[in-house]
Amino acid sequence: MHRHRIALAAMVILTLIALAPTASAHDFDRANFHPLRYMAYPFHAVGVYVEYTVVRPIHWLVSQPNFDKIFGHEASVDDNHWEWRVTG
Repeated sequence: MHRHRIALAAMVILTLIALAPTASAHDFDRANFHPLRYMAYPFHAVGVYVEYTVVRPIHWLVSQPNFDKIFGHEASVDDNHWEWRVTG
């Protein structure tokens, strides 16, 4: 019984390896290889966190009726404060 499980696991692993796509050298993107790029990833995460926890709540507050006149906020067509936007 134990040998059957090992054989089945080996067959699954070999099948996954056989079906894995191959990579070639021209698929490598050198633009994302720079060391400063790797250092920027945590800063981007912090920036997104600050935007959603500080900036968007402030924007929501100043865009409320009557507050918009006090703070000089002008509404735009895409004034959705909590929508996750994918850029790029």
